[in-house]
Amino acid sequence: MLNKVFFVFLLWMVPVVLAANADEFFKQAQVYYNAKDFNQAAPLLYKAAVQRHTNAQSLLGSMYLIGKGVPKDVALAIYWLKKAAKQEHAAAQSLLGAIYLVGKDAPQNLVKAAQWFQKAARLGLADAQYLLGIMYYEGKGVPRDLALAHLFFSQAATQGHADAIIARNNLSPNRKKTLPKLKGKYRLTVTTHPVDSKIRIMNIKPKYKPNIALKPGRYKIRVTHPDYISKNMQIKIKDSDLSIDVTLKNKPRSKTF
Repeated sequence: MLNKVFFVFLLWMVPVVLAANADEFFKQAQVYYNAKDFNQAAPLLYKAAVQRHTNAQSLLGSMYLIGKGVPKDVALAIYWLKKAAKQEHAAAQSLLGAIYLVGKDAPQNLVKAAQWFQKAARLGLADAQYLLGIMYYEGKGVPRDLALAHLFFSQAATQGHADAIIARNNLSPNRKKTLPKLKGKYRLTVTTHPVDSKIRIMNIKPKYKPNIALKPGRYKIRVTHPDYISKNMQIKIKDSDLSIDVTLKNKPRSKTF
């Protein structure tokens, strides 16, 4: 019985000790990094990163991306950035989006770029919101949608993002012209996470598209993605346009021992 209690105690203590060590390694690394001694910072960041310290993983990934304190290695950069991004680190998510958007250090993949920007935008990162707005405005990696472009520009603008403020103000007049009022119908827009999810309106024949015009009534919405759990929901169109946000949950991973 005592052995079992001791074993449970160890299981509880080990993560606590590791987290404390990771924090200490990261603090030491920050001192060197701020002093621009990147060669000293890198090994300390690695020690923290392997213990799942998200800030260390993100910073180490960015250093590998540009070869600061370590040899440039894009594969390792993406590896560490994804480690942080999967723990909801917005800056890492946004940097991954930029890598796939630009296509300089890795093959360009606009769909992946939009997906990573979407995750970071949901966490409130203004740069990601602005860049996602551009992608919706230009129809790159996502269907062109001026309403969603305006939405993400506005989210970034409320945080004081200068470029987003300009983009929002420039887009507003065009948005009014593009979306005239309808007689007896109202627009439905569904924003999904991830952005490449499939959206279907189950109880009507027309296929869903952003700003689809619908009569007042109840509609059954189904959002699917091969890597996420599908979601069914019922919405009601009353007497105004409707925008909804749907976030799919990850499918549970099979445990390996």
